[in-house]
Amino acid sequence: MELEEPRQLFNNPPWIQTWLHQLRNQYSVEHELDDGEFQENFVDIIPEPWTVCCLTMDIHHDDLYLVRLRAGESPFVVKLPLNRLGWRSGAETVNGIYENAATEFKEIIQQSDDTIHSSATYMENNDVDGWWKQRMALDQRLKMLLTSIEHDWFGGFKGLLCGQYQEDEEALSQLCQMVTQLVYKAAYNITDDRSYSNKKCININSTICRMLVRLGPDPSSQDLQDVIYYLLSCYENQDVIVQYSLVDMPQLQEQFASAIRRYHQKARKAGVDPMQRLPNDHVILILDKYTQVFPLESLNIMRNQSVSRLPCLSFLRDRIQYVRAFTNHQVNTEGEQPEAWTDLCVDRDSAFYILNPTGDLKHTQNEFESLFNNMKGWTGLVEKRPMEQECRHALRSKDLYM
Repeated sequence: MELEEPRQLFNNPPWIQTWLHQLRNQYSVEHELDDGEFQENFVDIIPEPWTVCCLTMDIHHDDLYLVRLRAGESPFVVKLPLNRLGWRSGAETVNGIYENAATEFKEIIQQSDDTIHSSATYMENNDVDGWWKQRMALDQRLKMLLTSIEHDWFGGFKGLLCGQYQEDEEALSQLCQMVTQLVYKAAYNITDDRSYSNKKCININSTICRMLVRLGPDPSSQDLQDVIYYLLSCYENQDVIVQYSLVDMPQLQEQFASAIRRYHQKARKAGVDPMQRLPNDHVILILDKYTQVFPLESLNIMRNQSVSRLPCLSFLRDRIQYVRAFTNHQVNTEGEQPEAWTDLCVDRDSAFYILNPTGDLKHTQNEFESLFNNMKGWTGLVEKRPMEQECRHALRSKDLYM
């Protein structure tokens, strides 16, 4: 099917016309890309400080697929069954884990909306404390839900949601070697350090080891067990029969914990903070229709992480190429050589705000009105609903719309 020419294409400057033509051609063939072409067109164009995490939920089998993408690296894909903790503990299998979480979240949102709409009734009955108790109870329910999602869904793999941190390359290499050795011995039930054989060994890559480091210097035994079972299953995928009954799991967990602590100690001794994010580090979440409903940015592991969402990889590619097209245009018109990557910046002195438009958030208005009034270059409306023309003008003329 031939794509139609965009109606407004020729009303745009030449550099935008070129960019739009490029997008049209890419969308027409992107479904035919092989692995190498996908890597080149979608992954290797990602700016170095960025990490992309894609989440897809199979609601019929309660399986979560997590894909981590970084330029110059092969995509890292892991399947996380939501009920894997129950399987391993021998507990009764629980079905509908995702649906239960989605239902709980919908109930929290609905009750939150109900308390907002019934606030006037509480005020009339002089029961402000009762209103706040309901709100705080809902906050606690949401906190418990997110804790459960982080604990049960992501478990020892939660570190894959993090970006790039300071690291000691030598210590990280030693950690990878130690973890590789520990899993190798457990998979083949080697109890004597001197009894190594020439059996196939699976080398644990740096992505896994960075994930372990993100668990902190004192990781929980459950998170470690989660990762260990996954690593042992990698041997099973290579037709190795792993006798789990012979694996001393508590001892292996302690050996993993010791190796992780040793990495943190060596890194700090070398002047590196393993829990300090790199400058301009940023994570982009690309979530499917089942996972996007949850406020995953509020998971504990991500609370200090710079993070944003985009609807799909194609949209991310489009934004990256737009910035590069804009940069090349600036170079052609101004004659300056571009950097490897140039961020589009937002002018914080160019903002339009709408504060308390319905007039029922007096405390919020008192908190922010004087602050907004004193911000250089900010304009806005207080206790007034914006007209359509005002919104259009603000969106076209301002960098920030609050």
